Amino acid sequence: MEEKNIEKIEKTYIIPQDSLYIYGIAILMMVWHHFFGFPERFHGNLQYFGGNFEYTIELYLGYFGRLCIAMYAFISGYGMTAKSEEKNLKLLDDIKQAINQIINFLIRYWLVFIIFIPIGLKMGILKFKLGEFIGNLIGKSCSYNAEWWYVSYYIKMIVTYPIIKTILNKLKQKRMKNLVLLLMVLILIIINCLTSGRYTYYLCFWFGMIIYTEEVYSKVKERIPGKFKTIITSFIGIIFCIVFRMISKIDMDEVLVVIYIFCVLQLLKEIKVNNVIRKLLQFLGSYSMYIWLIHTFFLYYYFQNQLLKIRFSIVIYIITICICTIIGYMINKIYGKLKKHVIKL
Repeated sequence: MEEKNIEKIEKTYIIPQDSLYIYGIAILMMVWHHFFGFPERFHGNLQYFGGNFEYTIELYLGYFGRLCIAMYAFISGYGMTAKSEEKNLKLLDDIKQAINQIINFLIRYWLVFIIFIPIGLKMGILKFKLGEFIGNLIGKSCSYNAEWWYVSYYIKMIVTYPIIKTILNKLKQKRMKNLVLLLMVLILIIINCLTSGRYTYYLCFWFGMIIYTEEVYSKVKERIPGKFKTIITSFIGIIFCIVFRMISKIDMDEVLVVIYIFCVLQLLKEIKVNNVIRKLLQFLGSYSMYIWLIHTFFLYYYFQNQLLKIRFSIVIYIITICICTIIGYMINKIYGKLKKHVIKL
């Protein structure tokens, strides 16, 4: 194998298959977060592991589950940059890539929208107002489904992509590149803390770009030799992220996500995880966008009463994921046909 190709493989530490693993884990965390992280949104006698919900492991892990959004943002930034670098794309190509990314995202979002919003209108849960309807349709508003707030964030992040990519390319030519980057990162983190985490997910997206560009994960991996040390440090890193996320009042998701994703990938690479689990995570990762857009219609807005009749929380959690995955699979089939026969992107 040529030296150039070896270099590229090392730089692309997170391959597309790894991204699906992370998306799969992230969507499991998201559904867990929305189900167990907000006990006040549910009524009835649900059965939990620990009895009284106030002290159950579900609740504590539910708080940690919010890190899932940071994971999506980080992998999006990392993946777009990897694709651009591997194809040696220029600025205009990066702009085109960003536009295509937004269009593809919106088409899938609109497919979910035209299926589920009319159901809410028919049930009388949602009220039709033209301005509100258009606002939700373009992602500016999330009054139809509060968990769709990330739609506008995602679009804005993608818009910033060509700009940040250009800045990173310019920095490559600077002598004190690493120092400048470090100062930029520290300043951004401080600003984010001072603004109560207002820019957290932008930072996660940008940090994903930086981690790829600077080959950070590959460099850190070189400093942790041996399978045993890798596994131990990864477990410690994951536990640290979970505990910090659950007890800290400071929003540091942009830092935690960098540590958490690296540690999770280390474990997946070093431990012989059952192939069924790997394929399940990949499968869930492939339809994670649809599960995100759909799951709260079942948990919160339309069908909560029907689900709560089951009573056992973990069973409700599994059923919700299964239903949303099946629906997501079918919607994605429609999207595939549209893309193939109608939309040429």
